[in-house]
Amino acid sequence: MKRNPVEITEQLKDGYASYIASEYKVDDPRYQEQITRELKTVDLFKGPYIKVEEPFEKEDSIRSLVEQGILHPNFLKLTEIPFDRPLYAHQKQAIIKALKPKLPDFLLLD
Repeated sequence: MKRNPVEITEQLKDGYASYIASEYKVDDPRYQEQITRELKTVDLFKGPYIKVEEPFEKEDSIRSLVEQGILHPNFLKLTEIPFDRPLYAHQKQAIIKALKPKLPDFLLLD
C-alpha cells in the first residue's frame, strides 16, 4: 500500500489542530469557535517534507557469510529467515564487529 505524503500531512495537521482545540478549552463558546475556526485555516507546520536518499548498499547474504566461514553453519537451521536475501553493508559490518573478540580496556603487568 502506497502512502500519500500530502494526505498524511493533512491528517497530522487536522489531528494536531484537534488536539490544541481540545486541550486548551475556553469557557466562552464564541471564543472557542473562533479558535477552532482559526486552527483550521492557519498553517501549524509546513510540509510534507520528502527526503530522497539512495538505498543502503547491499552485501553478502547470511548463506554467503556461512559459506565464507564468518557465521556458524547452524545459522542455516534457523526457521523463517531469508538466508539468500542480501544484507545491507552496515548489517554485515555489525555482524563482523560483534564476532570480533573484545580486548580488555587495560592490561595488568607483573
